[in-house]
Amino acid sequence: MTKFLPGDVILLKFPFQEDRSKFKQRPGVVIDVSDQDSKYFVAQITKTDHRAKGRVCKGILRDSDTGKKMKIKVNSFINLSNTSEIHEIDIIQKIGYCNIIDELVEMIKTNKIYPFEEL
Repeated sequence: MTKFLPGDVILLKFPFQEDRSKFKQRPGVVIDVSDQDSKYFVAQITKTDHRAKGRVCKGILRDSDTGKKMKIKVNSFINLSNTSEIHEIDIIQKIGYCNIIDELVEMIKTNKIYPFEEL
C-alpha cells in the first residue's frame, strides 16, 4: 500500500538533473505512483519560471485557492519538465494537496513528457 497519492504536495530530497547523486530539499507534487515498488513520480516545485527555456510549467499564486491548499510560501511554478522517480525513503513529509492534479496530468499527456506518456 502506498503512503502518498497523486496530487499530494511533499517535501523531499529532490535530485539535481545534472548529477542525480546530489540532492536539494524542496517541495514537489506526486504525479503518479508505481504500486509495484513504492516509487513516486514527482514534479519539482520552484520559484523560477523555466517556460522561457522551453520547459512545461504551471504557475501557482501563493494566495490562490490552489496555492493555499498546496501550502506554498511564495508564488511558484510546478515544473512538469523536471520530474523524477523518487523512493519513499527520500520523502520527508506531506505538506499539502494540489487540487489541479488532473490539469497537470493533461499537460503531461499533451506535451508527451517522459515517463508519463502512458498516463
